[in-house]
Amino acid sequence: MASQWVTNVDADQFDAEALQRSHELPVLVDFWATWCGPCQALGPALERVAEEYAGRFLLVKVDADRNQDLARTYGVRGIPAVKALVDGEIVDEFTGALPEPQIREFVDRLLPSESDKAVARARQALADGAIEQAATELGQVLAEDPGHGRALMLLARLRLRQNRADDAAEVIRNLPARFEGDPEVAGLRSRIEFARIAEEAESEEAAQSALEEDPDDLDARYRVAAYRVLAEDHEAAFEHLLEIVRRDRGFRDDAGRKGLLALFELLGNRHPLVSDYRKRLSRELF
Repeated sequence: MASQWVTNVDADQFDAEALQRSHELPVLVDFWATWCGPCQALGPALERVAEEYAGRFLLVKVDADRNQDLARTYGVRGIPAVKALVDGEIVDEFTGALPEPQIREFVDRLLPSESDKAVARARQALADGAIEQAATELGQVLAEDPGHGRALMLLARLRLRQNRADDAAEVIRNLPARFEGDPEVAGLRSRIEFARIAEEAESEEAAQSALEEDPDDLDARYRVAAYRVLAEDHEAAFEHLLEIVRRDRGFRDDAGRKGLLALFELLGNRHPLVSDYRKRLSRELF
């Protein structure tokens, strides 16, 4: 059954329909096959729960026979296999058919808490430029749960927007150990390095003014690029860093190329700008 909350996908749709959607709400991926008896029992039960929860999670169904590479990638050794995705990562899973009450218990563990919802509101406020609103939401969450990892990571991002790189670095240092390998933490560390570059200028306006007066002022261009990263104007940052590569590979020990590589890592290979600028960097280098 396909519906608003239940989707059948193949490997070429998996990124958009499962991984990307999991950044919006929990996604349950049901690996199944037509010949599998337990799959025929579990599938309808999962679908009924998905309809009952009406958008609090998404059910994505994958035919494991037709998508064997995808099943291997996700460690499917027996079916039915259900993988729960949140923010693009597997956070829980089970193999075999479960009765509906246990499916509901499984789903309930994935659903965002009130603190998680407050962090989501703060994230949107920060995206909208409502810094004080974001700070208030995060302050309330962290007063009740000082170890809330997503709240702390968002606080570090907020500190960067406030041009407080040292405070952002201190927040990251105090994250619970379980977040050490989190991709968002790696991205924040890269942003902190860009923030330190930006801090070399009195302000973004000062760096921009210096660059307009002298387009060969690579220090000013480097600082403007860093400010553009912090403002999440990534295309402008790419252009400035690539221009540094064109003008002087030796500038600050190849800082233009290294800055581009850091930005590639920060955005990830799926970002639409990354493929284009990788090619453009390659043409400049070779």
